[in-house]
Amino acid sequence: MSTAEGNGKQPFVLIVDDDPDTSDVFCAIIGSHGYRVKSARTRDEALQIFTCEIPDLMLLDHRMPGMPVDEFAMRLRELEKKPRVILMSAESDGINQLGKMLNADATLPKPFNVDALLTQISKLTSCDKAA
Repeated sequence: MSTAEGNGKQPFVLIVDDDPDTSDVFCAIIGSHGYRVKSARTRDEALQIFTCEIPDLMLLDHRMPGMPVDEFAMRLRELEKKPRVILMSAESDGINQLGKMLNADATLPKPFNVDALLTQISKLTSCDKAA
């Protein structure tokens, strides 16, 4: 699990991806733009993080071993405070439909465009600040 230093007032972004290289890239990019970042290599690890702190935003990889994404989405719905979710997938076919089914706030195809990623993160974390 990697973490970017933060002061507690920055939006907290959780990266849930089983690929360490991809996760490290996300953490470096997002952390360098002023967000607190943690990564989880499994959905179970993500749920453990939720026991300490609910992220403002979660980037969730669609294809991962272990807990199925639909079961994970169901577990998220049980939380009192729910994070906003960007669903990521290397499979561009059907990602928008899957995102709607899982109540994701946005979808992101892999490989990703850094500007599009940062725009989505800014938009979704700004909504939290305004609420």
